[in-house]
Amino acid sequence: MQIFGSEIEIRAVDVDLSWVLGEPKEKGANVIYVTELAKFITGAALPPIDRETLARLAINGFLVHAGMEEKLRELGAYVEVPVSQAFEVAGEEYVLAGRADALLRPGAQEALLGEAVAPLVPLEIKTAPQLMPEHVAQASIYATILGPLSGGNSAILRIPRRGPHRLYLIRGTVDLPRAVEAYVLSLLSEP
Repeated sequence: MQIFGSEIEIRAVDVDLSWVLGEPKEKGANVIYVTELAKFITGAALPPIDRETLARLAINGFLVHAGMEEKLRELGAYVEVPVSQAFEVAGEEYVLAGRADALLRPGAQEALLGEAVAPLVPLEIKTAPQLMPEHVAQASIYATILGPLSGGNSAILRIPRRGPHRLYLIRGTVDLPRAVEAYVLSLLSEP
């Protein structure tokens, strides 16, 4: 290839990116991930996807999250915050666990939302081409777990590869005791 009068040599090599995904993580028998519950209560089902495509999507999501998390830290937000709550179902304790992408303190809320709406607002960063019901459910679950600290508010920052970047303010909570019970009972009834 010629670039500005110089000969440039290019060699392409196919790369297997499936190693990015690593091995599936072990989870405790009585741990329910917030993302699992969000998909369950919205009826979302992931289409079959090969590991190579999944790896590419994971890399894109990782890079967007890393960049946004740094900017959110600069605004005073807490980033990658573990959030959990215990529930009793059928005499057993189950822990609903997740990791909010960020918890927006009032200064960060004012910078992003134009106003402070609660002491802490959970924010999820999404790279999907459109806002999905399971995204709204996930953010609302974090707001529910935080209780009065969130005032029932959560937010989603959607940064797709194409199209407008949008920030959604969500108001509302999820009946977590009922949702967790329905999820656990559905698992217990599986053959």
